[in-house]
Amino acid sequence: MHRWAEVHLTFNLIRSLSKSLEEDLRRIARPYHLTGSQLHLLSLLYQEDGISISTVAQRGLWHISSAFHNVMKLEQMGLVRTRSNQEDERVTEVHLTEEGRRLFDAMSQHIEQSRVMQAVRELHRRLAGEGDEQLPVRIGLFLCETLAGREFTQWLIRSSGKWKEEPAIPAGRESIYANH
Repeated sequence: MHRWAEVHLTFNLIRSLSKSLEEDLRRIARPYHLTGSQLHLLSLLYQEDGISISTVAQRGLWHISSAFHNVMKLEQMGLVRTRSNQEDERVTEVHLTEEGRRLFDAMSQHIEQSRVMQAVRELHRRLAGEGDEQLPVRIGLFLCETLAGREFTQWLIRSSGKWKEEPAIPAGRESIYANH
Protein backbone atom coordinates (compact mmCIF):
# COMPACT_ATOMS: atom_id res chain seq x y z
CA MET A 1 0.00 0.00 0.00
CA HIS A 2 1.32 3.44 -0.89
CA ARG A 3 2.31 5.34 2.28
CA TRP A 4 -0.18 8.14 1.60
CA ALA A 5 -2.94 5.62 0.99
CA GLU A 6 -2.25 4.27 4.50
CA VAL A 7 -2.36 7.79 5.98
CA HIS A 8 -5.56 8.57 4.09
CA LEU A 9 -7.16 5.30 5.18
CA THR A 10 -6.11 5.60 8.83
CA PHE A 11 -7.10 9.25 9.30
CA ASN A 12 -10.47 8.76 7.67
CA LEU A 13 -11.22 5.54 9.56
CA ILE A 14 -10.53 7.23 12.88
CA ARG A 15 -12.42 10.36 11.82
CA SER A 16 -15.46 8.30 10.79
CA LEU A 17 -15.46 6.57 14.18
CA SER A 18 -15.14 9.88 15.98
CA LYS A 19 -17.86 11.57 13.93
CA SER A 20 -20.18 8.58 14.33
CA LEU A 21 -19.73 8.63 18.09
CA GLU A 22 -20.29 12.41 18.24
CA GLU A 23 -23.45 12.07 16.14
CA ASP A 24 -24.74 9.21 18.31
CA LEU A 25 -24.16 11.19 21.49
CA ARG A 26 -25.84 14.31 20.06
CA ARG A 27 -28.81 12.30 18.82
CA ILE A 28 -29.26 10.59 22.19
CA ALA A 29 -28.75 13.80 24.20
CA ARG A 30 -30.93 16.13 22.11
CA PRO A 31 -34.38 14.98 23.40
CA TYR A 32 -33.11 15.57 26.93
CA HIS A 33 -31.98 19.12 26.05
CA LEU A 34 -28.32 18.19 26.49
CA THR A 35 -25.26 18.24 24.27
CA GLY A 36 -23.21 15.16 23.48
CA SER A 37 -20.43 16.49 25.72
CA GLN A 38 -22.86 16.93 28.59
CA LEU A 39 -24.05 13.35 28.12
CA HIS A 40 -20.42 12.20 28.19
CA LEU A 41 -19.89 14.18 31.40
CA LEU A 42 -22.92 12.53 33.02
CA SER A 43 -21.55 9.12 32.06
CA LEU A 44 -18.19 9.95 33.65
CA LEU A 45 -19.83 11.03 36.89
CA TYR A 46 -22.20 8.07 36.85
CA GLN A 47 -19.16 5.84 36.95
CA GLU A 48 -16.87 7.99 39.12
CA ASP A 49 -18.83 10.52 41.16
CA GLY A 50 -17.17 13.31 43.13
CA ILE A 51 -14.18 13.97 40.87
CA SER A 52 -12.57 17.37 40.48
CA ILE A 53 -13.21 19.59 37.49
CA SER A 54 -9.60 19.07 36.39
CA THR A 55 -10.15 15.31 36.54
CA VAL A 56 -13.37 15.77 34.53
CA ALA A 57 -11.26 17.54 31.90
CA GLN A 58 -8.67 14.74 31.87
CA ARG A 59 -11.25 11.93 31.74
CA GLY A 60 -13.38 13.67 29.12
CA LEU A 61 -10.34 14.66 27.03
CA TRP A 62 -11.44 18.31 27.20
CA HIS A 63 -9.70 21.60 27.87
CA ILE A 64 -10.35 22.69 31.47
CA SER A 65 -12.52 25.60 30.27
CA SER A 66 -14.78 23.22 28.30
CA ALA A 67 -15.10 20.92 31.30
CA PHE A 68 -15.93 23.88 33.54
CA HIS A 69 -18.52 25.18 31.06
CA ASN A 70 -20.24 21.78 30.83
CA VAL A 71 -20.24 21.34 34.60
CA MET A 72 -21.79 24.79 35.10
CA LYS A 73 -24.51 24.10 32.50
CA LEU A 74 -25.39 20.78 34.12
CA GLU A 75 -25.41 22.42 37.55
CA GLN A 76 -27.87 25.05 36.29
CA MET A 77 -30.07 22.18 35.09
CA GLY A 78 -29.91 20.50 38.52
CA LEU A 79 -28.12 17.42 37.17
CA VAL A 80 -24.83 17.94 39.03
CA ARG A 81 -23.72 19.92 42.02
CA THR A 82 -20.32 21.29 42.85
CA ARG A 83 -18.65 21.81 46.17
CA SER A 84 -15.21 22.59 47.49
CA ASN A 85 -13.08 19.68 48.52
CA GLN A 86 -12.95 19.50 52.33
CA GLU A 87 -9.18 18.96 52.36
CA ASP A 88 -8.29 21.54 49.70
CA GLU A 89 -10.83 24.30 49.07
CA ARG A 90 -9.08 25.23 45.83
CA VAL A 91 -10.37 21.95 44.35
CA THR A 92 -13.97 21.86 43.15
CA GLU A 93 -15.64 18.45 43.21
CA VAL A 94 -18.48 17.55 40.87
CA HIS A 95 -21.27 15.27 42.07
CA LEU A 96 -24.13 13.74 40.16
CA THR A 97 -27.51 14.61 41.67
CA GLU A 98 -30.28 12.06 41.98
CA GLU A 99 -31.97 13.79 39.04
CA GLY A 100 -28.76 13.44 37.00
CA ARG A 101 -28.54 9.76 37.93
CA ARG A 102 -32.16 9.16 36.88
CA LEU A 103 -31.59 10.98 33.60
CA PHE A 104 -28.50 8.93 32.80
CA ASP A 105 -30.37 5.73 33.69
CA ALA A 106 -33.04 6.74 31.17
CA MET A 107 -30.49 7.49 28.46
CA SER A 108 -28.37 4.38 28.99
CA GLN A 109 -30.61 2.10 26.92
CA HIS A 110 -30.24 4.49 23.98
CA ILE A 111 -26.47 4.48 24.39
CA GLU A 112 -26.43 0.68 24.35
CA GLN A 113 -28.38 0.72 21.08
CA SER A 114 -26.24 3.40 19.40
CA ARG A 115 -24.70 2.75 16.00
CA VAL A 116 -21.22 2.68 17.44
CA MET A 117 -22.13 0.09 20.08
CA GLN A 118 -23.95 -2.02 17.49
CA ALA A 119 -20.87 -1.92 15.26
CA VAL A 120 -18.58 -2.94 18.14
CA ARG A 121 -20.90 -5.83 19.07
CA GLU A 122 -20.94 -6.98 15.43
CA LEU A 123 -17.14 -6.81 15.30
CA HIS A 124 -16.94 -8.92 18.47
CA ARG A 125 -19.38 -11.43 16.97
CA ARG A 126 -17.38 -11.73 13.76
CA LEU A 127 -14.02 -12.04 15.51
CA ALA A 128 -15.36 -14.55 18.04
CA GLY A 129 -15.90 -16.90 15.10
CA GLU A 130 -12.23 -16.46 14.27
CA GLY A 131 -11.17 -17.16 17.85
CA ASP A 132 -10.14 -13.67 18.98
CA GLU A 133 -13.08 -11.87 20.56
CA GLN A 134 -10.81 -9.45 22.47
CA LEU A 135 -8.93 -8.19 19.40
CA PRO A 136 -11.07 -5.00 19.02
CA VAL A 137 -10.45 -4.14 22.69
CA ARG A 138 -6.72 -4.80 22.43
CA ILE A 139 -6.46 -2.68 19.29
CA GLY A 140 -8.49 0.09 20.92
CA LEU A 141 -6.34 0.05 24.07
CA PHE A 142 -3.15 0.14 22.01
CA LEU A 143 -4.42 3.16 20.04
CA CYS A 144 -5.70 4.82 23.22
CA GLU A 145 -2.36 4.48 24.97
CA THR A 146 -0.48 5.69 21.91
CA LEU A 147 -2.75 8.69 21.36
CA ALA A 148 -4.10 9.65 24.81
CA GLY A 149 -1.29 8.34 27.01
CA ARG A 150 -0.63 5.56 29.46
CA GLU A 151 -2.22 7.31 32.46
CA PHE A 152 -5.55 7.81 30.64
CA THR A 153 -5.49 4.22 29.34
CA GLN A 154 -4.74 2.80 32.79
CA TRP A 155 -7.62 4.84 34.24
CA LEU A 156 -9.88 3.54 31.47
CA ILE A 157 -8.98 -0.08 32.26
CA ARG A 158 -9.41 0.45 36.02
CA SER A 159 -12.70 2.29 35.67
CA SER A 160 -14.07 -0.29 33.22
CA GLY A 161 -13.24 -3.01 35.73
CA LYS A 162 -15.46 -1.32 38.30
CA TRP A 163 -18.57 -1.97 36.24
CA LYS A 164 -20.40 -5.04 37.37
CA GLU A 165 -23.50 -6.58 35.92
CA GLU A 166 -26.11 -3.82 36.16
CA PRO A 167 -28.82 -4.37 38.75
CA ALA A 168 -32.36 -3.66 37.63
CA ILE A 169 -33.27 0.02 37.74
CA PRO A 170 -35.14 0.65 41.01
CA ALA A 171 -38.90 1.02 40.63
CA GLY A 172 -39.93 4.55 39.73
CA ARG A 173 -36.58 5.58 38.26
CA GLU A 174 -37.16 4.11 34.82
CA SER A 175 -40.26 6.12 33.94
CA ILE A 176 -39.27 9.70 34.65
CA TYR A 177 -37.68 10.21 31.23
CA ALA A 178 -39.46 7.39 29.40
CA ASN A 179 -41.03 9.71 26.81
CA HIS A 180 -37.65 10.77 25.41
